[in-house]
Amino acid sequence: MMIKRLTLLFTVFLSLLAPAQDESQQHQAWRKSLGSPEFGVREKATFEIWEKGKEGLNFLEKLIDGEDPELAARATAIIRKVKLGVTPETPAEIAKLIDRYFGSTTLKKISAIEKLLAAEEYDILIRLRKLEDNPDVLIRVDAIISRILPKIVRDYLNEDKVDLAMEYLLLSQQFSHLIHYAHLLDQTGGLDAEIRRLANSEDPEEEARYLACLRVKGDPAPLRRAAIRLGSNDANTLAALVMGDHVPYLESLLENSNPTLANRHYVNWTLANHRGDSAAQKEAYDALVYLSDEKTERNAARMGLFRMGYGEVVFKSLKPTELTGKVDYRLAHEDYVQAQELLGLPDGKEESFSVWLKETTSKGREDIGNTGNSLELDRLVSAANFLEGRGETEKATRCVLDLFGLVRESSELDPASIAGRTFNSAPVSTITAIAHEIDEYEASLEDFFGLMRIYGDKCIWLDNILQELNEGMGTRERLLLTLSFSARRLLVDPAEYTRARDQVFEHIMKNEDEWVGSLSNLYILLYSRNREKDLLKFTAALEKAGSPNHYLEAIVAIDGGRIRDGAEAFQKIEFKEESASAEFLYQRGLILKKVGISGGDELMEKGLLLSNGGSESLRQFAEHHLQFGDTAKAYQFLSKALLRTENPTRSSQYGVREGLIDELGSISVVLGKWQETLAYREVIALDAIYRSVSSGVYAMRSRFQILVARGAVAMQKGDIVGAVAAFSRAHQILPRDGYLANELFPLLREVGLSELHNQLFAETARHCRKNIELYPKDDNVYNNFAWLASRANRQLDEAEAYLKTALEMNPHSAAYLDTMGEIYFARQNRPEALRWSTLSIKNDVLGNSGNRWELQEQHRRFKSGGFPVR
Repeated sequence: MMIKRLTLLFTVFLSLLAPAQDESQQHQAWRKSLGSPEFGVREKATFEIWEKGKEGLNFLEKLIDGEDPELAARATAIIRKVKLGVTPETPAEIAKLIDRYFGSTTLKKISAIEKLLAAEEYDILIRLRKLEDNPDVLIRVDAIISRILPKIVRDYLNEDKVDLAMEYLLLSQQFSHLIHYAHLLDQTGGLDAEIRRLANSEDPEEEARYLACLRVKGDPAPLRRAAIRLGSNDANTLAALVMGDHVPYLESLLENSNPTLANRHYVNWTLANHRGDSAAQKEAYDALVYLSDEKTERNAARMGLFRMGYGEVVFKSLKPTELTGKVDYRLAHEDYVQAQELLGLPDGKEESFSVWLKETTSKGREDIGNTGNSLELDRLVSAANFLEGRGETEKATRCVLDLFGLVRESSELDPASIAGRTFNSAPVSTITAIAHEIDEYEASLEDFFGLMRIYGDKCIWLDNILQELNEGMGTRERLLLTLSFSARRLLVDPAEYTRARDQVFEHIMKNEDEWVGSLSNLYILLYSRNREKDLLKFTAALEKAGSPNHYLEAIVAIDGGRIRDGAEAFQKIEFKEESASAEFLYQRGLILKKVGISGGDELMEKGLLLSNGGSESLRQFAEHHLQFGDTAKAYQFLSKALLRTENPTRSSQYGVREGLIDELGSISVVLGKWQETLAYREVIALDAIYRSVSSGVYAMRSRFQILVARGAVAMQKGDIVGAVAAFSRAHQILPRDGYLANELFPLLREVGLSELHNQLFAETARHCRKNIELYPKDDNVYNNFAWLASRANRQLDEAEAYLKTALEMNPHSAAYLDTMGEIYFARQNRPEALRWSTLSIKNDVLGNSGNRWELQEQHRRFKSGGFPVR
């Protein structure tokens, strides 16, 4: 890159401050020379004009306004070159390229841009963007700038040339580059001075830079004032949200994102609900009820009603053909009795079930023969899912076997499509039926695995190994073992799984030629399940294979609470600081600091300096702090990350925005920032995507969480009546849900509403006991009672007895182990709470950062937090 030219250009612009002098004779000479037919004479005059700074440019501007078109054209070309950074030292071919550029076609302009890129004329290329207005050319220029500018900036920062890095960033007006520029100012101590300098500017480019600087500063109040003054809807929306006001966000959606009619009514209802406008609420509600029966808007309207907490209204409107949605909705509410009634499943005796299954299968065969589809087929699918979930695996298996038999008779359906619908909720039944198809009908395992949302090719690879190592093992046993490597829950006895896991590792390590591919396949499966013991086995195998992964060792150690082991693993990682990512440097520095090893602070500062300061980068910094329970620091990073998000209400930013707001909503609860929590939850409810009636309960949980936050805010304001109304409505929406334990019960006691707490818990406990009575083979119903009771700090002995039953059925469940920790913490037995919590973390699915953070947060609470209010 031509640094000398860039420096010369800045020298020229500095000289523009010099006072003008009357040199009319010189001007006449320049005019004559510029009109000369000789190129050398014109070039000499051009250089002299540039050397004169402001006087020279004033002279050229007079030529543009003059009567000689040829001189005006040459003056325009010179000024254009000055703006682009082209000097007499620029290579002739580049100067000629610029001369021809502005009169070229779109294709020739793009070709010229590619040549500038190849010649590494980055400063010219970036400046060219400011002078270009062709949208097709701009698309290509912007793409190039986005790619090259971070590298240029990183190279300068590696050389400690921060000023030059910022100079290059100022050449671009892209949002990310303005944020990066402000971030560098923030890291080097110049941000406040720049904010003062830009505060009263009326230059549009400087106004954009000013807002970027305020975003990076991170104080939402002055940002919001400036955003309103300058007409920046995006900045105002985000600043308001960080301050706990979601109204501008929702209003912006109505104005700028062109929502569907149903979504528009939902937003209007939300705004009216916030303002207490009952008439507007009813109008929006009535509109959604109407649209829920209209084909084009039906699903969106139903989701709106779910989000508002009116799930029963939607449920009652479902047609008989929507049986799957009805059953799934009841199952999600843990209303197992009504789900069973919908399916028509009989109680008790084997003879009754056999009659039901025979009649349902017969009706299904008749329907498929007539129409190619069947409501009874849907009934059998839902019955299989229901029955295995309640611990009736043998009956569920018979349902799936009959299903496979039905679809085998149809030319339009196949067993693999059914397996895709039953595997997640009825894995054992599904695998049993698949094994039967393979053994009896020579079905292809590849066909099944392709539709079951698993790592099909990796599972087939593993199944082949297990088949080779266990020649006498039946198909069913082998497939259950294969799927246990990646399933959330073991499908075989834990001892059998451990034996097979060790067997597979031993087999892999015997064949050095296939180490890389085999370990890679196994890692994908193990990381999907991710117990600490499995991953430690994997990292030991990598070490033995001569390809240690110290980063994975470090992450596994940190997630397991072994921070010093994690630090030791980090210190083994070989890296080059000039090429390492900013996020890695920060993470390494943070863990070194946590264990008291020198150099941690310096690495963290280096990581911050080398970061581009964007939303995703700050979000990763927050994740690193969350690993160690630094919730306040994580919240600070995430708030700043949200303020630095571009186009916050537009779909192109959905992934970034939705993740940030969801995390802020979770952490703000821990920090007791209920006003902010309320705002974030209103946005989360709107942004979350739900595609069917089956997911309606998740939308209702959003309204439940909003109501809990609203009740907490009301209590902080002394509005006890409003708080009781919000809390009671929350319980009414989800009277049996685990979310009651997560937030409502502990919060009710903390704010002093013990009478309401006891009343609501008693109602919930009655339903849980009924489920235990009716479905004694379902391990989850025992945990549901234990979890709700532990968080309600009531009936702890009963809860422990139930939970012991659940753990006998499923001893490796992270959720159940954590519940036992909660019971002991409620009893104020910190050592036992920590012991069970540690077991829970070691059985956690590490692939889900949200679950991992929650279990780690629990462990930290058990370790040093105050005991629950009685």
